[in-house]
Amino acid sequence: SGGGGTGADGGLLFDGPQGEVESISVEPATTTIDVVNGTSTPAQFKAVGKLKTGGTTTVPATWAFDRLDLAVISAGGSLKAHGSKGGTGTVTATFGALTATATATIALKLEDDSAGLTAADKAKFATPDSNPSGTLLYPYDKTVFARGILAPELMWSGGAAGDKYKLEIVDKAVTLTAFFAADPPSRFVMKKDWWTALTESSDGSAVSVKLSRLDAAGTAHQAMAQTWKIAPGSLRGTIYYWAVNLGQIVKINPGASAPVP
Repeated sequence: SGGGGTGADGGLLFDGPQGEVESISVEPATTTIDVVNGTSTPAQFKAVGKLKTGGTTTVPATWAFDRLDLAVISAGGSLKAHGSKGGTGTVTATFGALTATATATIALKLEDDSAGLTAADKAKFATPDSNPSGTLLYPYDKTVFARGILAPELMWSGGAAGDKYKLEIVDKAVTLTAFFAADPPSRFVMKKDWWTALTESSDGSAVSVKLSRLDAAGTAHQAMAQTWKIAPGSLRGTIYYWAVNLGQIVKINPGASAPVP
């Protein structure tokens, strides 16, 4: 169609002046990369130019992604998630003086089954009876957590020996699901990398926390539920507090996983 060029992908890639292309767009306009227990498939983008004479053509754009903490994009438009953090960023394609953008979300999905439940048992949590699973005692509902601290130790009442549980924590870009056993006094601490992924990925939106019980008879009960928030800031330094169980003041040094007197 004039201007000189070579055919590609059913359109024209112009070797010389790019004046035949009046605008570009990125396909797909939005996409989500699911990272399941650290494994994901890269998302492929392409830049499509709209020709002044009508029609479209794929153009050799230069690519950029504004959230290097989430993923990296190749020269060919392939976006690969790092897998340690979730969130949303902007993909930008540049062709000459023309630019276009798309939105990419990295969604972390982490699951652990230390209880060794069958698929049939896991499915029972979706159809609980009307009885409550128990009462969450700690942490408290509406707690706001800073980044850079240890994961909370969940504690609850109402369980019995042999019960199995499903914990589901859902943020905008992170879903944590754990199946485990916890005989009374019932408690659970999530993995450090899970807590880090949750706190570092959060944008301050409400975090849904649901803990469901499957009793020894194989009946699932209504979930205990809370809402947490993650503050967009870190606590740095040593934390001192009174430990009721020890009857003394203890401290947690920066980076430590346990307190000392």
